[in-house]
Amino acid sequence: MPSLPINTPSSLGWHWDNWVVMIVSGVAFFLVALISETYAPSLLRKRAAAKRVETGDERWWSAYDEKKSFWPLLKVNLSRPFVLMVTEPICIFWVNDFYPLHFQRHQTYV
Repeated sequence: MPSLPINTPSSLGWHWDNWVVMIVSGVAFFLVALISETYAPSLLRKRAAAKRVETGDERWWSAYDEKKSFWPLLKVNLSRPFVLMVTEPICIFWVNDFYPLHFQRHQTYV
């Protein structure tokens, strides 16, 4: 469902609906590229790196500078959805109640 309804004249054809979406997306991408970074861990990492270069002192660091190894991160990120599905009440409701009701009433026409 689009957040901004755009109606192109029918004389332009249905292809113009896609072109309008592409044009608006391109403009939005350009505008987002102009916005400066606001994510705090990234800002702190850059500030600490700049201080290290400026002073030559390796004692400048950020709490977000530590690198974690790949396999523990992968394990946590792949197991998290399953843990949430079992431990969170709303997820239990979705799996046990909503999906069976939805697919029970949902009819497809082929």
